[in-house]
Amino acid sequence: MIRSALVLCAGIIVAACFACMPAPPPGAQIVGAPGAQHAGGPVAPATCQNDNSSFLSHVKFVPAGYDPSSNPANPPPSTMVTGPIDSYAAQLQNAYLLAPPAFQKTLCSLRGIYVPGPTTCSSLSSCSANSWGYRASNGQTFIAISAGLWSLTCPGHLSPYNFNCFESDLFDSVLGWDPSDSQAPRHGAANKEANNFDMTILAALAHEAGHVRWYQVMNPIPPGTWGSSYNPASFCVSGASNFFGYSWSKVIIPTHWHGFGNWDLISQHLPGDVNMTTLQQYIQNHDMKDAAPLLDQLYKSASPWPGFFAAISPDEDFVETYKFYILTHTQDNQVSGEGHLYNLPTNFSNGATKNIPADYFGSIKPALSNKTDCISKVI
Repeated sequence: MIRSALVLCAGIIVAACFACMPAPPPGAQIVGAPGAQHAGGPVAPATCQNDNSSFLSHVKFVPAGYDPSSNPANPPPSTMVTGPIDSYAAQLQNAYLLAPPAFQKTLCSLRGIYVPGPTTCSSLSSCSANSWGYRASNGQTFIAISAGLWSLTCPGHLSPYNFNCFESDLFDSVLGWDPSDSQAPRHGAANKEANNFDMTILAALAHEAGHVRWYQVMNPIPPGTWGSSYNPASFCVSGASNFFGYSWSKVIIPTHWHGFGNWDLISQHLPGDVNMTTLQQYIQNHDMKDAAPLLDQLYKSASPWPGFFAAISPDEDFVETYKFYILTHTQDNQVSGEGHLYNLPTNFSNGATKNIPADYFGSIKPALSNKTDCISKVI
């Protein structure tokens, strides 16, 4: 999940409003990944409202993969060999149909959406280099999610790769902790409407698109004049605070390319929050006994974070809050039984269990609610 700072994981629509989200497209019948709970039926046409084009016409499978980190100023080469998207089409369309209408428009406005190979990988962390998002110097935007996601399984080689398995592996990858270690934190099953592979794909798309939106929102000026008005502190100002004021006392502008899982130990959390340098030292020393209480603190009810990934840097805070908003405000589908995320327990080695989505909908996470309200305005 390589990121470019040139492109490249909100006022809240309150908890009570999740029941009044827009209805799914007329006649929508979603078919999910093998083993998912669905009523069956044909995949509904996924059409971009921007230009009435097919959503899948914006997606390309690239068997050889592509790593833009060495050349982030330019679009992916037009000479890239592409193959049929058929093997990935159903879940991509399902994810698109679950997405809030505003995020559907964002996806369709991207210049390119790629599913790069290789088609198999041994773990989520080994797939990370094949997922990225960035804005080229000409302003065009691109994202990619790894084709290897389709080959991954839950512990015990169980398929499909449901959302809680994806989030647990993402947690361990960013944390730098061996997932086979019994001390590693894990997510329990999400609510059944969200615990499926379609939600995994929507989460991956949302994270990468979030990196694109970060640079479009924080630095909307032409890319050639990078930095002249780049000021994250000006985003979503309300009274004496702004988006980052709910989480950070010091925000450092990231570099032009942000690698996956890179911790920003220069930007600083608000006083009284977790000292990330101390947490990192515990992790490097394989000391989960002392790391667990700090991780638990990041998940407490008053905490502003949508998850651990958000706490490692200001840009990942924006991106993961962006993703969280999308997953908690999907277009619920009565035919497939798929719908928004509202439950995801997180279990720590010290015996603590926290549940950020449940607390969010329980209206006991005011700082996160304020941040998602900000995100709702730039989705």
